[in-house]
Amino acid sequence: MAAEVATWVRTNQEWVQSLREQQTESYEMLWRYLYKVTYNLCTRRLADLPIECQLALAEECAQEALVQVWRKLDTYRGDGPFLGWVTRIAVNKLRDRLRHERPW
Repeated sequence: MAAEVATWVRTNQEWVQSLREQQTESYEMLWRYLYKVTYNLCTRRLADLPIECQLALAEECAQEALVQVWRKLDTYRGDGPFLGWVTRIAVNKLRDRLRHERPW
């Protein structure tokens, strides 16, 4: 666990550079860390739903968000934290999903 945390002590540029170079270990590490972050974020935002719906929807949105991160990696400008950019994508994915699933 400590080694995993230590590897996350990188700058935004180092993360983006290693991902753009398609380094397999960077993708793995990023998935393990960011999946937890995006999944937890989504479950907190869905707290008003029944637990079984909440967990399933959070899992789907977290996965969709991470796929979107990899697709849009070239659009990351580096003017803010990488984690902030990723969480914004996750929140937007969740909002889009809820907009389609919840009749207002």
